[in-house]
Amino acid sequence: RVLTAAEVASLYDSYNPGIVMNRGVMDVLGSTGSIIPMINSEFDDDSATFETRGEASAKTFTWSEDPKDFDTAPSKVNGNDVVTFNGTDEQADALDAAYWTRALTAFSVGAWINPTIVNSRTVISKRTAVGDNREWILGFDNVDSKLHLALFDDDVPAAELLAEADTVLTINTWYFVAATYDGTANATGITIYVDGSAPAQSTEDNASFVSMRDGTSKVEIAAQNNEQSWFFAGSMAAGEIGPFFVQKELTAAEVTELYNYGARKLGL
Repeated sequence: RVLTAAEVASLYDSYNPGIVMNRGVMDVLGSTGSIIPMINSEFDDDSATFETRGEASAKTFTWSEDPKDFDTAPSKVNGNDVVTFNGTDEQADALDAAYWTRALTAFSVGAWINPTIVNSRTVISKRTAVGDNREWILGFDNVDSKLHLALFDDDVPAAELLAEADTVLTINTWYFVAATYDGTANATGITIYVDGSAPAQSTEDNASFVSMRDGTSKVEIAAQNNEQSWFFAGSMAAGEIGPFFVQKELTAAEVTELYNYGARKLGL
């Protein structure tokens, strides 16, 4: 048969001793990592909920409605499952758990996305506006539409650390977006990644920030605080290359490895 371009590239990497490309996502994330797959098999098995994969204690996410009933039904790209969100009321969330709270400890988070809007949109968050429950948000700014990771200290009003990419992403384009945090009380401890590389970025460091706090907010995919103006609009890859969270600061090489693996899965 005729091999696809992705298959040829995979064979090249397999025979090239200078490139390590054969590890799966969980091999890179390690024992504290979780994949948020967004699917049960073909969306036909109890698809009102799904569980994380990887980290020892699985976390259950609940959909705002059955994905089959979303405005755009789940689809596939190069055989990989994809969920498309309408930017209005479609999301999934999990109850609070200590696993998601990192205070002054490292973590990394990311996802494969294909946005149709990049202003005031959320990829994944742990934030509730009321009750002092803001912890962290990976999403797009409401002023300049730039990808950012924001960390909050709700013991002090308006105290946050922020790092954002200096350029705006193009809509209707697949990107692997990720952010890492080294656990310090400095915005320079955050690194934003786009497609496996760290672009130029800007930081904001509120001097009143001491630490994120252990709040009770849910973890949300494609939303924050269930606010309509912040719902993600566009598609996210699901399954093995679904959104991820890990309790460590990924290295640049590890982020690149996750990008390369996902790009092959999506045929990019």
